[in-house]
Amino acid sequence: MNLTSPSHARLALALVVSLPVLAATATASAISADPGAPATGPHTQDAQALTLTPTALETFAARPDVSITWSKLIGLFDGRGAYAVVSAVTLESDGTPRDRMRGIRIELRRDGERRGCDLMHLEWQVLCERPQAQVFIEEARLSQVRAAILSARGAEVHPGHPSGITYFRSSAGGQELNSGVLLFGFGISGRTLEEFAAMIEATEAALAKAPR
Repeated sequence: MNLTSPSHARLALALVVSLPVLAATATASAISADPGAPATGPHTQDAQALTLTPTALETFAARPDVSITWSKLIGLFDGRGAYAVVSAVTLESDGTPRDRMRGIRIELRRDGERRGCDLMHLEWQVLCERPQAQVFIEEARLSQVRAAILSARGAEVHPGHPSGITYFRSSAGGQELNSGVLLFGFGISGRTLEEFAAMIEATEAALAKAPR
């Protein structure tokens, strides 16, 4: 494998990490013309006061007695300017009896320095501010999220934030300039919702074969 390209270098990094255990709206349904640029939508929350209701798996993962005991790399959802490392994971607590949950882990990364986190949605702001942003979704919700992506062209992951997974498209003079997927405010250019839904489906298949 040629590891000199950015995509291969990212995949190599993802393997190392995983093995151990948008300014103007172009259309009504397209979110941002430039996914890497800060948006200017109205919000008044102080940066230190921003909070985000976690998913059930994120709540479980945040417990001090919980760790990842099994992980399988599904793939790299790669685009210009940002990318996501997608893994199927099992998390377990210490002690007896052991609590266990399974699901998907989406690690969000940008190329280069971020250009600010003054984004139009609170969910996007919160994840933008996190140095190692990641999202966990529990196994029981994966089919629902995947179906929403395919049918409604977007899915709510964190309660009350319907723009968690969506898409963007920009055009000028009737010609498309840029398009891609928005994962929690991280713009992944040149990719489609169908491709990300396929990664969720692959995660579900991996979890079905995970150690029990």
